Amino acid sequence: MTSVGKSIQEFDQKNHQKIKERRNVVIRLEDIKLEGEYTEDPLMLALPPSALVLAPHPGYNGHMSVPVCSTVFDTLANLDFHALRFNYRGIKSSTGANADISATGIVDATICMDWLEEHNSEAGSYWVVGYGFGAWVAMQLIIRRPEIDGAILISPPCGEYDFNFLSPCKIKICVIHGDQDELYSKENVIAFCEKLYKQKGYSIDTYFIPDAGHTFKGKLDELKYAIETYAKKNGDFLISKKVKDSIKNRKKGESTIDPFAI
Repeated sequence: MTSVGKSIQEFDQKNHQKIKERRNVVIRLEDIKLEGEYTEDPLMLALPPSALVLAPHPGYNGHMSVPVCSTVFDTLANLDFHALRFNYRGIKSSTGANADISATGIVDATICMDWLEEHNSEAGSYWVVGYGFGAWVAMQLIIRRPEIDGAILISPPCGEYDFNFLSPCKIKICVIHGDQDELYSKENVIAFCEKLYKQKGYSIDTYFIPDAGHTFKGKLDELKYAIETYAKKNGDFLISKKVKDSIKNRKKGESTIDPFAI
């Protein structure tokens, strides 16, 4: 590593929390306004991976700031993701009606995915992270958006929502579930994972957290650790597109960029 690169790395480590930026955003579609929160590191020299965080069902008091979603969002930020979370229409400060949340939830997620990609066009990869109903929405996005590289499904609503729409797809998926989940049984989640294993292209990792219920009360640290473990295991996702291209060009003997150039 160059001396410049080393000094930047040390600066980032010492000032990690200070250089993170969080801001409230409004994502618009015609007369609909979705409230969200976006986190990024403005000093990153090449864009890191980006992630969309999908909240649980409003019928279960689901919104973007429930403890699980907040833990996910904070963890992604600490892993240097540029992340966006939002409230579905009709929830909190988001406008519009959500009489059919299954349909509007997919539309809202699609709008927010467009926004995230627009603001991170050079991202090394795109992830979706869904909790409960949000995990079902994440799977809906996966089959519609080939640019999505990875997904983390937390407490997927197996047994309540239909996942028969799945088709072969080359993607990495992590399933995290509390083994005492009172809404969605461990057995149904295992059956769902086995179904994914049989689909061509899916790569599945599973983490069952002992004694954790659906809200992960008292187990949020374990949830955070599972996300960190999976993300670091798949470290190639954490390399920005520009650095990946630089490595490819170096192998070809072509001129390269310096990822630490100022």
